[in-house]
Amino acid sequence: MKSILTFALVLSSAYVMSAQIFTPVKWDSSIEKVGDNEYALTFTAMIDEGWFVYSANMSDEGPVPTTIEFDTESGWERSGKIGEEGKLKEGYDALFDMDVKKYANKVVFSQKITTDGSIEEIEGYLTYMTCNNERCLPPTDVDFTFELE
Repeated sequence: MKSILTFALVLSSAYVMSAQIFTPVKWDSSIEKVGDNEYALTFTAMIDEGWFVYSANMSDEGPVPTTIEFDTESGWERSGKIGEEGKLKEGYDALFDMDVKKYANKVVFSQKITTDGSIEEIEGYLTYMTCNNERCLPPTDVDFTFELE
């Protein structure tokens, strides 16, 4: 009976451990009104040691670049490209056998938008990919909804 109980405990522990989601990147987002019907959307990534998030400003021939997509279809428009702030590491990456642009530790992505005043919120998602020197996790979407003042 003890051996059956021990086996069941080990099996259930293995199941619980495999069900945990590994997330080496934690995201925080905010919105700031910067003018009449103008807003700055900010997405801050805190990246675990040894992991990287890829720039929005690179080709999609290697790792998936960070993108910001919007579900809200009308009443707004982008003002410029996605901004990036962090310590950029640019150069050859053996995992992809090509030059890449990536960030370690922390990166802030921002997108300015202008609205026509007809919408009260804007929704969408940020897509990013994270890798370390040995493996990559699949591209991940981070949903957002911002209330507009």
